[in-house]
Amino acid sequence: APATPVARSGRLAVTISRPRTVRRGSSTVTKVVVRNTGAGAARSVRVRVTAAGKGVTPRTTTKSYTTVGAGRTRTLNLRLRTTRSATKRSAVRVSVTGAGGLRASASTTLRLR
Repeated sequence: APATPVARSGRLAVTISRPRTVRRGSSTVTKVVVRNTGAGAARSVRVRVTAAGKGVTPRTTTKSYTTVGAGRTRTLNLRLRTTRSATKRSAVRVSVTGAGGLRASASTTLRLR
């Protein structure tokens, strides 16, 4: 009997660079890197960004990729805008999902002065 091929699946990992201290009322860019560490392609990959804390807003809140190939990365340069009344710290969280239940998340703290 012929062997049944095993479907190779992707595995997602995400990192977010820690931004430098930001002056209230200005903006900064932080880098989000999505990696597929699996043996197969990750399909329907969606990146979602949220910021907790008053006065911090990510310019892009969602980004979608059709596929991220095995061993490949996708980089998103994320601009964070702040207001003059922003809190001293804000948690920035990135969650990534893909078809087949793939998930990964990361977070960092944005410090404001």
